Amino acid sequence: MKEPRRNIIPLSVDEVARFWSSFRNARDLAIVGLMLMHGLRSAEVMSLNHDDVLLSEGQLRVRGKGSKMRFLPLAPETTQLIDHYLRLGRPDPCSATTIPTIV
Repeated sequence: MKEPRRNIIPLSVDEVARFWSSFRNARDLAIVGLMLMHGLRSAEVMSLNHDDVLLSEGQLRVRGKGSKMRFLPLAPETTQLIDHYLRLGRPDPCSATTIPTIV
């Protein structure tokens, strides 16, 4: 028995705007931007390191399935999202407070 085709209804402009405004910090926006605009898988995004982002060259080094390395050109919008996160949203590891240990 054939299954009826699903009717896919695209999001309206208002729904897309609500979706984007639901993200509260620069990290979330950068992650969603990489996944939506560049087709990255969640595991690929989560495995990115600071060295993988080549903003000056407009490229991103991604380790995909089977540890295959590929370079992706970054869209200007994604470059802005990542730059904003790196400048404002990412905590500075040098300024981390240490928790005293009790001996």
